[in-house]
Amino acid sequence: MSRFSLTPATVTTLLIVCPALAGILLSLGGWELGGQLWLSFAAQMVVLVLVLAIPTVGSLLGAWLLGFRFVLWIVGPLRLARPANRLILGRNDSWQAYGGTVLCVPTRFSPDVARRLAYYTAAGPLLGLLIGIVCTLLLVSPGPAGAADAFPASYLHVVLLVLGPGLLLLILVWGLRAAALITTYLKSGPATDRRIACLALTAQSSAGQRPREWSAPWIDQALSLPDRSLPDVSAHLLAYYHALDGGAVEAAGAHLDYAVAASGALPTLYRPGIYTEAAYFIARYRNDPATARALLDKSGGHTVTPADRCRAEAAVLLGEGRRAEAAVRAGEGLTLLGRDWNAGTAQAERDWLQEIVSVTSADGPAARAPLVARPARWPWPALLIGSVGVAGLAVAGGLLFPGVQAKAVASLPFQGQCVAATDSGTVQPRSLRVGDLAPDFTVDGVAGDEITLSQYRGRQPVWLDFWQAGCVYCLQEMADIQPIAQTYADKGIAVIGVNVGDAPQQVQQFIRAKGYTWHFGIDRAGVVADQYCSTAVPTDLFINRDGVIQAILVGRAGRTQLRMALDSLLRP
Repeated sequence: MSRFSLTPATVTTLLIVCPALAGILLSLGGWELGGQLWLSFAAQMVVLVLVLAIPTVGSLLGAWLLGFRFVLWIVGPLRLARPANRLILGRNDSWQAYGGTVLCVPTRFSPDVARRLAYYTAAGPLLGLLIGIVCTLLLVSPGPAGAADAFPASYLHVVLLVLGPGLLLLILVWGLRAAALITTYLKSGPATDRRIACLALTAQSSAGQRPREWSAPWIDQALSLPDRSLPDVSAHLLAYYHALDGGAVEAAGAHLDYAVAASGALPTLYRPGIYTEAAYFIARYRNDPATARALLDKSGGHTVTPADRCRAEAAVLLGEGRRAEAAVRAGEGLTLLGRDWNAGTAQAERDWLQEIVSVTSADGPAARAPLVARPARWPWPALLIGSVGVAGLAVAGGLLFPGVQAKAVASLPFQGQCVAATDSGTVQPRSLRVGDLAPDFTVDGVAGDEITLSQYRGRQPVWLDFWQAGCVYCLQEMADIQPIAQTYADKGIAVIGVNVGDAPQQVQQFIRAKGYTWHFGIDRAGVVADQYCSTAVPTDLFINRDGVIQAILVGRAGRTQLRMALDSLLRP
């Protein structure tokens, strides 16, 4: 059984899939986010891709400032590669690389290269940390008038509330790995020399220099510390390509055997590529298709480049006597080589594939159906656990911090007269904020009485709802208010609906037809709405027993948001 390891790729996968599954769990439980659950999670996915791109953009900026050569950039499903001197935009087929990958290599290996590599490694996490801090401060602090007011309403806050802890975990994992790498670069010694040598060889290959032309001193330096670590295995794989392309088959096999033997201690992300290469070598040069087939089956299909997979399958098929299928796979591999960022290694691989094509013939055994690479295996148990965790986090966050989102929405900009809100929430400038004393008012009640806000002060909390009969989102929200209002009225909260601008008779008929049972007042001239700067409907204000505004929700609020705000009124 493969070992589950907490890597940036794994964390990112959980972040991408878990929120969507958590949305299903939340919806089944009757929880809403801003009244539009799926739109909220769609926005969440967009924000997530942007967040994943930030550290990689930081690394690219650092590489540009340091004069490094760009080789590869992966963010989510996008893959931008630079084989030789051309850029190729393609699709990322490896879900484990969705978390973001950047490869830039130095163009000169002067004595200060280790220090420059440390700067390059730190650039991505530092930019992500800086932007994360700024965004968090803007989210939690209203700031001066007009500053925090630039935020769009509702959904961004929901996304950040749900994803915040997960994104912090992702940044933490990236930061710890970057710190360890920076420490290695800043320390002089064999480990640093090995990394620099591997980068030098990678730079030669990405520039189009084939393996047999790589610098032998760099190969020797890369192999100088045999500790079976990931950098050590990478060095032996580079030495394998160098030897095999140079015709030293036995030396190549020794380096590959070393990598296979050490692969058990490596993260699962790196094993499929080693097994795939071993399958090719054993089938092609050791004439052992059975062992090669076992390694190929063991490798799976993810994290292996399509061209490498085709080359290994072609060699195994050829060893099994399935010549026609081998020719097909080798031809596919030749086609796919154009996508490889590693231009130097691609030249050697092209020769190896053409050798397979040249020894195959159409008069071989009848061909069976072509093999198809296994699809990537998703860690479903981890995804399910993560989804439950995200859903629980959203619920717990709502119970512990019911006023956070309402506070964030409390001072958002909108200009114009009283209009119906969009489903995502129309917003307006307001002189009233959370923490202000609610202005007193008196309105005519639908039942023929008068409703005065100050009569509740010191006695019970008040839920104030501004609405209009012609507002679709008001009507949707009022359908949710009916059962909630009865529940919280029994707990001592006064529910007052203030109609803005409609004729009294029309309001009375509407309330009677719907059977609504809470208190209603009529603000025909919009005087009270002006007092509360309520230029959008629906708007809900939650006023505590002392007459202080504790939460403001602009636009159609969901049942969960309403309950959160109401529960906050009941806390001492």
